[in-house]
Amino acid sequence: MDLLTKIASIATIVACIVAVLEYVEKRLPSGILAKFKKQLQIGVVVVGALVVLIVALARLGGLQGQVTLPIPSLPVSLLTKSTPTPVMWPSIAELWHTSAVNAAAFSPDGKWVVTAGASSDIFGLGGSSMSQVWEVSTGRRLVALRGHAGIVYMAAFSPDGKQVVTASADNTARVWEANTGRSLVELRGHTGVVHMAAFSPDGKWVVTASGWPDNTARVWETSTGRSLAEMRGHTSDVRSATFSPDGKWVVTASSDWTARVWEAVTGKSVHELRGHTDNLTSAAFSPDGKLVVTASWDWKAILWETVTGRSVTELRGHTDKVTSAAFSPDGKFVVTASKDSTARVWETATGKTIAELRGHTGPVNSASFSPDGKFVVTASDDSTARVWEAATGRIVAELSGHEDIVYMAAFSPDGRRVVTASKDRTARLWKVGTE
Repeated sequence: MDLLTKIASIATIVACIVAVLEYVEKRLPSGILAKFKKQLQIGVVVVGALVVLIVALARLGGLQGQVTLPIPSLPVSLLTKSTPTPVMWPSIAELWHTSAVNAAAFSPDGKWVVTAGASSDIFGLGGSSMSQVWEVSTGRRLVALRGHAGIVYMAAFSPDGKQVVTASADNTARVWEANTGRSLVELRGHTGVVHMAAFSPDGKWVVTASGWPDNTARVWETSTGRSLAEMRGHTSDVRSATFSPDGKWVVTASSDWTARVWEAVTGKSVHELRGHTDNLTSAAFSPDGKLVVTASWDWKAILWETVTGRSVTELRGHTDKVTSAAFSPDGKFVVTASKDSTARVWETATGKTIAELRGHTGPVNSASFSPDGKFVVTASDDSTARVWEAATGRIVAELSGHEDIVYMAAFSPDGRRVVTASKDRTARLWKVGTE
């Protein structure tokens, strides 16, 4: 119902009330309802005048039944938070597992993708959990990495793309030859599930993070599988571990509410980053290695100085658990993902919110920048991934097609593709733009 119809209806109702009052007034002592009736009559005149004015404007300006009322002008910063209809980018390949796909990662040259899953391949050729390597251009499976006896939580390529490291619930990590699927070394020694594994920048070492009752991180020699350093000090699950850009340090995030910075070679604890009030979900170095960002269930992320361990800035604004935090390629910004169904982009230097990425209808599980830093891709429980302009928060595209939770999403090294991993037993490759 448009505004003109609503006003006409109101005028009719008021006129009927006046008529009823006139009828009642004739049967009551004089003057009792006179004042009330007079006010209603004035209302009828005003409403009638509005109707006449709107009809005149419609005839002169061709409103065609649509009325636009003047509203106060809004700041540009608010206007940029509007949510236009997103473009749907096409999925170019579905990469199948027979259970949830927990993670996926591109090779450094962007030609391959490795996926981490929970069981054997779709043809049932083996009973072990596995990862798989796929060709990006065709979506064709190249090799299966079989050998783990538990869920594979994550998989990543070495810096030269020749090897893959996997982390598993069977308390081990493994290093594989990427092009053949041959198991090279088994990193055995943890007494809890291995949540994460990552190569050092030069590929010579691997760091692993383990859960209860182990609660440690370890550094291993890639070529031999020999344990080089054991990082003890956390009192609960170590959820993540990663090397600094120069390979000298490791940062860990734990469910004991702390992060720690360690010497990679010796395993010595250098700084305990204490300031969160709930479990940590991730910790990462800035591109120059000078800062660390941590994410926590306490609804915030914190920036820390690597050298001193001092808290620099708290990134507050989310209204639920923060699930991940990552730096932009130039280190000037941080993106966080939260169970409050949003992601946020923050200025590293000031801690100021630059953009709020609002549009998902479920918790956001991950958020990361494109290689040029201009865009952010998010993954959500609402079965979609979305691409946003980092500077404005404007939604660029929706990646729709998964049938269950999307755990993660990431851009390819050249920024031309996106990979997503989902509980629906698939990973998907998406073409950036409409090319």
